[in-house]
Amino acid sequence: LRGKELYEAHLFYNYQYYLESIPHKSNILVIRTEHMQDDWNKIELGLGGRSRTNITFPHDNSKPKEARDLILGDDERMLLCHELCVEIQTYKLLLRNALNIDETQYNTSMKELQASCPNEALLKQCDFHTPNIKNKLSENRGYPQN
Repeated sequence: LRGKELYEAHLFYNYQYYLESIPHKSNILVIRTEHMQDDWNKIELGLGGRSRTNITFPHDNSKPKEARDLILGDDERMLLCHELCVEIQTYKLLLRNALNIDETQYNTSMKELQASCPNEALLKQCDFHTPNIKNKLSENRGYPQN
């Protein structure tokens, strides 16, 4: 879950990987799954395009959960949130630095995060070290090691 070993691509190539892959001081735009149409339209307008309504995006993880998806108990969810702490802190950093996310949108996302992972939503730093992924970046992106 911490992106140290390649078990599943979406766990290994995580927010930390992509954030550390881009040049420092890059402009960042994000599209939050929970607010996909609003974020898409804000970016479109910012790039000179037009706003659209009733956009259909092929995604499943922003719909209300079915009973079978709610089998994770509170203890298990808190453990999962703890293990994803670095990922959550990086997510917060991405939102904070995204050009298309204003303070109100950021606060909305933090309230949503707090509903799922209350401890990690309030933390500034995890109680374990952020993994050093310099080798992973070098091996998978070809970046020189410093």
